[in-house]
Amino acid sequence: MAEVKWIKLSTSMFEDEKIRLIEALPEADTILIIWVKLLAQAGKTNASGYIYLNENIPFTDEMLATIFNRPIGTVRLALKTFEQFGMIEINDNNLISIANWEKHQNLDGLEKIREQNRLRKQKERKQKKLNSPKKDSHVTVTPSHATEVEEDIDKEVDKDIDKDKEEVIAAAAYKKSLLETYVSLRGYGFDHSPKDEQAAEELLASEIPLENAIYWLEEKFQSYTPKHSRDRINSLSYCVGYILDKYHENNSGEEGEDGKKVFQHRRGYGRSSSKTIEEIEREAEAARRAWGGS
Repeated sequence: MAEVKWIKLSTSMFEDEKIRLIEALPEADTILIIWVKLLAQAGKTNASGYIYLNENIPFTDEMLATIFNRPIGTVRLALKTFEQFGMIEINDNNLISIANWEKHQNLDGLEKIREQNRLRKQKERKQKKLNSPKKDSHVTVTPSHATEVEEDIDKEVDKDIDKDKEEVIAAAAYKKSLLETYVSLRGYGFDHSPKDEQAAEELLASEIPLENAIYWLEEKFQSYTPKHSRDRINSLSYCVGYILDKYHENNSGEEGEDGKKVFQHRRGYGRSSSKTIEEIEREAEAARRAWGGS
């Protein structure tokens, strides 16, 4: 669908009772920023207020935290609050939609964009039909150079969009698997802190293969000797230095046939932007099996 370049925000937005209630919550400013970002994302998606990566892939909490660059705990609090206040709806397929989307969008303008997009595609199909070679003829009609350039640009734009989506999914899968592993090894609680998320971001940015990061994380827990009964590892950040040291230590190994470094304890699987979603999921599953998860 055509992208919407702007959305409407009422000047009386902050007089709304729901917004006033949100302003009384912890981290109110961040929650309100997330609300505006959701509205903007709905405009970019241009699907009657729905928000998704594509029609088959809804945004997860982790993916939204990555895109919005906000702590996942705050994102979850914001989504729960918006849903309770009837500001968003989440269906059985986990698709998020903005309630009363027409309040935030110029529906006439939106319909005009859709009509323009429909006419543009209709014109493109007609042009391709005219430019296609005719049967039983020695004359071949060649598309104009301008048309070829436009098609090449469209293809490159689509590739860039697909690449960006793959990178977002890969990053979210990497952090989710790493944080779930940490919580499991920690042995108590079911959640992680914003500081843990920052630590996962640091390891992701360091481009340490997921399987290796999990292996050294488990190794750190196994080698940790508590000084007393209450002494334990309380943050993923505590383990980051050890993992980075191991990564640089092992990265000095011999090169394999493909020119990549071969790690001493096992082969690593690098975080490549060319990986498919299925490969990322298989990597995460292999990592969970490596540390004994189900």
